[in-house]
This record gives sequence, structure tokens and C-alpha cells, in this order.
Amino acid sequence: WATGLADLDSLLDGGLCPGDLVIIGARPSMGKTALGMTIGLNMAQYRPVAMLSMEMSHVQLNDRITAILGHVPLPEVIRANKENISMWSRVVEATEKAKLLHWTACDTPGLNINQVRAKARSLKRKQGLDVLIVDYIGLMTGLDAKLSRAYQLEEVSRGLKSLAKELQCVVVCLAQLNRQADDLAYDAMPTMSHLRDC
Repeated sequence: WATGLADLDSLLDGGLCPGDLVIIGARPSMGKTALGMTIGLNMAQYRPVAMLSMEMSHVQLNDRITAILGHVPLPEVIRANKENISMWSRVVEATEKAKLLHWTACDTPGLNINQVRAKARSLKRKQGLDVLIVDYIGLMTGLDAKLSRAYQLEEVSRGLKSLAKELQCVVVCLAQLNRQADDLAYDAMPTMSHLRDC
């Protein structure tokens, strides 16, 4: 399934595959959410997509959707200056585009894997679900708070992979990298060991 980002689709041999768990990892404020949402909004033109955002509210998500679809800087959307006719017309156009998407968002914080599974199954049954975006794994809670954080996240990642296979959907999970990633050479690729708490 194409993501709508040609370079990424080329790297992924055509796009994302049903049953896959895809991790997008980066340091804070590097654009993880923007990338995840861009992929989701592109795919929501043709497929049912859901986003579980444990970091942002519905209002913040809607502002970002408008910015992405309208090709408008996010601060301009937040300020919503109606006197800037060119910018405002793009905001209105983006709002109309958003209404045509197969897009659902939930902003419940601190979900655990059982709650994510229940929400995903319900969406699949009621309206279909091809892509699930989880933002982000570090804000999910484990089923047993007494266990180490690394074990809790292992439980979450195993559960997300199992969910992708069960529902035959793509799960795109955003994750933060730890500070050691800052010490990498400019052109070096982070590894799985750079995922925070994993």
C-alpha cells in the first residue's frame, strides 16, 4: 500500500504491507508526528486510517491536519488570521479536504495494549481499518506497572505486531530515540538499541 511519499515507497519496495508493524523513531521535536500524520492522511484518501494520539488533543490534531492538507505553516493555522486571504483560503480548502478522508482520531492518553486492541477491533468491525497510527509508544502504559519499563514496552510492541497480523492492517508506531542517538555521526543510521527504554 503506497504511503504517497515516493522516496519512502521506493525504500519500502512499494509501500506498507498488511500485517506489518512499522516503527518511526526519532529524537523529540524531529517531526515524528508530522511524518506519521502525512503518511496517514495520504493513505486516508483511499483507505480507513485511525490515529491514537496519546500526546496531542483533538484540537491540536485538527490544526496539524489543516496545516498538512493546506500546505500552511502550523503557526498560521493556529493564529487563523482571516485578513490574510490567500492563507485563509488554503485553510478553508484543507478543512473541506479533511471531510472527504477516511480518517478517525482518538486522543485518550496512557492507553495500554488491551485498550488499543479493543479500540482497533471496534474500528475494524464498524468502519474498517487498514492503517493504525500510534503516537507514541513511550506514552503507553504496561499491564503491570511493577514490571520494568523495558519489559512493558516489549509487551506493547509484541501486542501491536500481533494486532497488525490479526486485523491484517498496518500499525505505524512512533517512538522516541534515547540521547545516545545524539552522539551518532551525521550520516549514521540509528539502530534498534537507540529506541528509548527498549
